[in-house]
Amino acid sequence: MVDNGEFISFVIYSDVPQDFLLEVFNCATFDDLVSSGIESLDDTNTNELNVRLLNIINQLRAENHGLVQPIKFLFLE
Repeated sequence: MVDNGEFISFVIYSDVPQDFLLEVFNCATFDDLVSSGIESLDDTNTNELNVRLLNIINQLRAENHGLVQPIKFLFLE
């Protein structure tokens, strides 16, 4: 994740482990994730990894004086 103050970039590479995709995005493959049109993480997903990522995002936003920057997903081959 990269926070430039305007938005938070969440970079996901095509070789991301399938377990990560399933736990965080409920997608079986990278291509499924790309075609899903995802715009944010699911805050109802109580999986430990997802909760950790949400906590990081919330911390970044808190350090930016509570400004809620949108998340920009970048998918790289």
